[in-house]
Amino acid sequence: MGLPIDTSKVTFITSGEVRKVTKFNSDEQRRDASGRPLFSVRVFVATDEDDGQIIEVKVPGGAGLDQVRRNMPVRLAGLTVMPWSMKDGKSGAAFRAEQVVPLTASASSSKAS
Repeated sequence: MGLPIDTSKVTFITSGEVRKVTKFNSDEQRRDASGRPLFSVRVFVATDEDDGQIIEVKVPGGAGLDQVRRNMPVRLAGLTVMPWSMKDGKSGAAFRAEQVVPLTASASSSKAS
């Protein structure tokens, strides 16, 4: 279970193209528990209080994902984070979203209102 993230005060800008997620040592595309193909997109995340950072978000394929391009403002619907750790001491966080939605100029300005 991922922990939900409140994205209401966060800005997201894609920093790379959408890529398919493949199984380890294979070209076969990974799928989520519902059987949907998984994709990955890197996004620059910033708030008013910090300089920001780049995270990689996994998202199932679906409507609108083919419209996402590099350097595009987006909204991450249903964003969650799942902390992880391994026996060798490595740890990190995995980010998932239900949808990556491109923002238009009108959508961006209405969000600011």
